[in-house]
Amino acid sequence: TTILGSSLAHTLYILDEPSVGLHPRDNSQLMNILHQIKKNKNTVLVVEHDPEIIKKSDYIVDLGPGAGKNGGRVVYAGKTEGIVKAKNSLTGKYLSGELKIPLPEKRRTPEKFQSIKITGARENNLKNLNLEIPLKLFVCITGVSGAGKSTLVEDIIYRGLKGKKAEKEEYWGRLDDISGEELIGEVVLVDQKPISGSSRSNLLTFLKLFDPIREIFARTSLAQKRGYSSSYFSFNVEGGRCATCKGEGVQKTEMQFLADIYITCSECQGKRFKPEILEITYKEKNIAEVLELTVEEAQNYFSEFPALTEPLKLIAEIGLNYLRLGQPLSTLSAGEAQRLKLARNLIFPPAANVLFIFDEPTIGLHYDDLAKLITIFQQLVEKGHSLIIVEHNLEVIKCADYIIDLGPEGGDKGGYIVATGTPEEIAACPHSWTGKFLQPLLNKNLSTGQKEKPDYENQPKVSPPKIEIIGAREHNLKNINLAIPHQQLVVITGVSGSGKSTLAFDILFAEGQRRYLETLTPYIRQYLKLRDKPNVDLITGIPPTVAIEQRMYQEGKRSIVATLTEIYHFLRLLYSKLGTQYCPSCNQPITSQRIEEIIQDIQTAFSGERVYFFAPKVSGRKGFHKELLIAARKRGYTTARVDKKIIPLDSLPALSRYQEHDIDLLITQTEISPKSQSTLKGIIKESIDQGNGSFFVVTESGKEKRYSTTQFCPRCQKSFEPLDPRLFSFNTKQGACPRCAGMGFVTNNHHYKQESILGNYFEKIDISSGVEEIECPQCKGKRLKENALAVKINGWGIWEVVSLSVSEADKLLSKFSFSPPEQRISTPVIQEIKTRISFLKKVGLDYLTLNRRGDTLSGGESQRIRLAAQLGSNLRGVVYILDEPTIGLHPRDTQRLIGTLKKLKDSGNTLIVVEHDEEMIHQGDFIIDLGPGGGSQGGEIIAAGSLPAILKNPCSITGQFLKNHNRKLTSFSKPSFDKWLIVKGAKKNNLKNIDVAIPLGTLTCITGVSGAGKSTLLKGVIFPALKNQLAGIKNNDSFFSTLLGAENINRLVEVDHSPIGRTPRSTPATYVGFYDEIRKLFSLLPEARLRGYTPGRFSFNV
Repeated sequence: TTILGSSLAHTLYILDEPSVGLHPRDNSQLMNILHQIKKNKNTVLVVEHDPEIIKKSDYIVDLGPGAGKNGGRVVYAGKTEGIVKAKNSLTGKYLSGELKIPLPEKRRTPEKFQSIKITGARENNLKNLNLEIPLKLFVCITGVSGAGKSTLVEDIIYRGLKGKKAEKEEYWGRLDDISGEELIGEVVLVDQKPISGSSRSNLLTFLKLFDPIREIFARTSLAQKRGYSSSYFSFNVEGGRCATCKGEGVQKTEMQFLADIYITCSECQGKRFKPEILEITYKEKNIAEVLELTVEEAQNYFSEFPALTEPLKLIAEIGLNYLRLGQPLSTLSAGEAQRLKLARNLIFPPAANVLFIFDEPTIGLHYDDLAKLITIFQQLVEKGHSLIIVEHNLEVIKCADYIIDLGPEGGDKGGYIVATGTPEEIAACPHSWTGKFLQPLLNKNLSTGQKEKPDYENQPKVSPPKIEIIGAREHNLKNINLAIPHQQLVVITGVSGSGKSTLAFDILFAEGQRRYLETLTPYIRQYLKLRDKPNVDLITGIPPTVAIEQRMYQEGKRSIVATLTEIYHFLRLLYSKLGTQYCPSCNQPITSQRIEEIIQDIQTAFSGERVYFFAPKVSGRKGFHKELLIAARKRGYTTARVDKKIIPLDSLPALSRYQEHDIDLLITQTEISPKSQSTLKGIIKESIDQGNGSFFVVTESGKEKRYSTTQFCPRCQKSFEPLDPRLFSFNTKQGACPRCAGMGFVTNNHHYKQESILGNYFEKIDISSGVEEIECPQCKGKRLKENALAVKINGWGIWEVVSLSVSEADKLLSKFSFSPPEQRISTPVIQEIKTRISFLKKVGLDYLTLNRRGDTLSGGESQRIRLAAQLGSNLRGVVYILDEPTIGLHPRDTQRLIGTLKKLKDSGNTLIVVEHDEEMIHQGDFIIDLGPGGGSQGGEIIAAGSLPAILKNPCSITGQFLKNHNRKLTSFSKPSFDKWLIVKGAKKNNLKNIDVAIPLGTLTCITGVSGAGKSTLLKGVIFPALKNQLAGIKNNDSFFSTLLGAENINRLVEVDHSPIGRTPRSTPATYVGFYDEIRKLFSLLPEARLRGYTPGRFSFNV
């Protein structure tokens, strides 16, 4: 309800069977809501089986024609009324009446003394119920949502009978008594909970059919000749399973911020078993091929084994003939899982005269599957069992022998028995909602009268294709009313302080974001900062909003172009998953190391010492790790090393889920001597198995050495850690160069010593611009540890890639080649990188190198990088709100930017731009001019419409300026210049060793397209050089050769875009300084002097 009531527009809503748990009466209310959402210019996509919802839809996509391998095709796609004519559509045939679920020819009647009797049931909203439930019948519990059905069935009947049989009254809910337990052998609840979360569990293991199949293979002549027992044909134990994937068939690759990828095991090719096991065949199929059979195919394959074919036949009868024998149970839907539980109870009945309780077994079932399920239910009763089913589906209810209808409403108004009896008796009850909807299904000749038009068809259309604002009074806005068209480039203009940003960000962005965040769960919302609702009467038709605001500060020295655009995040992921490790000392590829070589090295390095063997389980990871320690304790391990501290596992430590932890499991301790060689092999094998290929040997003095069977340099005799994305991050301790802490430079300033930086969080530390930078002698400015720099892909290291320009990197990535298994990983990662690169190229930044530092970017470059990062998401139906995106742009680049924004608009988005730029205003589809003045004199809509309408409006200052503006040269040149500031050999960033002479005593402009080097020349070369000269500091800067004329300057002032105040206490008066004079003035007033007030009395800061 939170999502449906969010009042968003141009949003895609996806609902998975929203009718689940709803009574037919409530479905009409649901359809009213869905159609109201649609009329608000949204798209609603519903996965559904309910016939009433299907009939009331506008468009149907019907998949089939069957299930499993017989499905996956579009049978019909078109208007709802056309599906009844689709020849291959089962859905259409049931909707048209060609196929139907028949009523039972005869209903069973209750037998005397065969019932469960309940007295005084009052759990939750049940109203002290007394009722009798007949046994050996097909019984349905019905009623509107919240009537008390689940409470009656689970808390009273199921738990009551279980408690009675176990003689434990604490089992059941509140009631006086429940009797009749002696009439049933067992009570079984078949609910919708998943069967298993493990990928190793499948249909065969769940139904205990895998054991006889493994016995069949073990009895073949070749298996007996080789001595293979049935355990060799199990993928859950060692012996015959693939050692690489341990019988999984796939290897999981964690993709960090992308979805995890499961890659087919390169050793067994996904077949789970060793090659020699797959040589054993029965009827020309090996065990892996048998697991790929469907239930239908397996019935023929095992035709001479009735113990297998009978259970498989039953599974086919309940509509699961398409399941593969080896399909993991974790992939089953709720409906499939519930039917499989039913099949297990039918194959292995727990007793005679079982009472089966089902909780909405029709969830996720098509009409055709319903027919099969009802047949199974009837067979169960014929075998002497009893059925109690909580159900809303009318097709099931009409086939019941007996119905108990609860109601009449939900919640406090429910909990009563409305009616009991056969479906016909329920239909005749005037107070039963269930009976009212049953009538048309029970009596074909019953006239239901003329159908009323659904409520949603009678409702007027709402929300025209525009955003409507009524009564906006935020800040200085004067109760304005405004309609903004969708999918247009909208420009908000006006004099400074007229209310442009208030309208764009405090009204439109705040409300669009607030409404979107309200659709999220409360758990997620608690971590998000929600904006207050703006002071406005009404806003309609607003889609989700994305804001790209001005950032009036430079990026930090730690940031580079690749990190600002997230390109580096994906490069780190690519190198950690597909990079080839080389030894940084000898440049040889890292290889595997045999156990015998490890034994020899340990005996040499630790001879005569007592050592501890630790297997790494967690390395620098946040999250929950308690289960891992509990599992280790169950396997017999008693000690672990957590964050370098030894702890016993009998009392588990409390670990913060939000901090990174290292957890190593103590395998054993032993003394290294020539006699220990025989025991070392077993210790090392166990350490390798537990440590996933690596382990640590630690002496009592703390000396530690890592060993690995997969990451080892034979020449240098060194083992390496497995590759991890953090190894390639210069913002983490795992990857940053230890000399410069990932900065790429070092400094002699004691405030920024290396040790102090490493001791704090990287993201919170940066170094001020006034500190002299010297290239790091260890990493040579590459920021990373030598181990990270030595990893290559196609011969390229990660820093070599980011040293390229955007266009060069694009060409290089296109040339990278990977094997087919590697392409499963590389394709999505490189696609993400190239998407971001393409947007950088579209905004004209293809010349930037990816390792260009954030603090060296010009204002225009920084703005466009943020624009590329935000707009590269390929969204549709979104409102993008931009705050003066042309700041810092050359007129040529403004045209490029406008082109990018128009492409975004053509993708189905709305763009709202706060702007003063004349060209941007000219290109706007819809212009809003606020004014007439700033502050209290603004906040009114002077004009709103197309550019011609603005130009014709005599009250619009913007319109008059655009209409009558003639550019005139107002500057004049002096005949000669006496004094000059000269810089020679400027070569920072992209400056090409240029010489520049600037006349003093004049207003000088430095111009050029964005990225030409303007900011680098002025702020990166001239300003710091002149600042040092005036301060008497010797310039030792490699970015220029000579500075002349500084003696003619007495003072240097920098006016930039950095914010003035960071707290609400800062005001223009306090910043400029005249607030002190105001306070003094008030302190001199007679009344203030009489009271003894000093200027401090008039300060809000003391």
